Amino acid sequence: MQEPVWEEIYKAHPQFEGRQPGKGDLVYVVSKTRGRFGALDVALPGAHGLVISRWSSTMGTPKLVILQEDGSEVATTATCARIWGNMHTTGARDEKWYEVWIRWMDETYVPIIVTRQESWGKGSKSKWATSRDGRSVLVKPLRGNGTHGKLWLPEDKVHPHDWQSLTSQESKPCVSVRVPVWLAKKTGVFGVV
Repeated sequence: MQEPVWEEIYKAHPQFEGRQPGKGDLVYVVSKTRGRFGALDVALPGAHGLVISRWSSTMGTPKLVILQEDGSEVATTATCARIWGNMHTTGARDEKWYEVWIRWMDETYVPIIVTRQESWGKGSKSKWATSRDGRSVLVKPLRGNGTHGKLWLPEDKVHPHDWQSLTSQESKPCVSVRVPVWLAKKTGVFGVV
């Protein structure tokens, strides 16, 4: 991919100009970072892809992990990348990045078995306990050590193809969902005897 014509991008999408990239943005790396990212490769100028993670260093510098078209992950500082699109907008190029994102999750997410907690409020719209905005579900991993054995599983941490089964109103409380490895480790699903 050649560097986008930024004037055209910002004319069509003025909300991208001057904004730092976030999760779900399509970015183009315009300069090399001096940052270090451990096991991740540093993104070189010309690299482009989908932002799958954003965090701040101990010094407060925003950092990005970019998923490239071939499925590899590279990292850079947020100020070294510019936004040229967003995965949640429409268009053929965005469908392509959605497929890259799904393929990456298919390869890197791990399945866990959870039991959904029943809703306890009167007049609840859902049979299962969900957050007010409906974007998190209260579950108990079959194995693990969440708070009192329970944890809120947010939509953005669950494979999109599994989210529907997690929120469906079917009568079976036990479901299998795919989540990032770090989340499975954090909740104690891995390493529990």
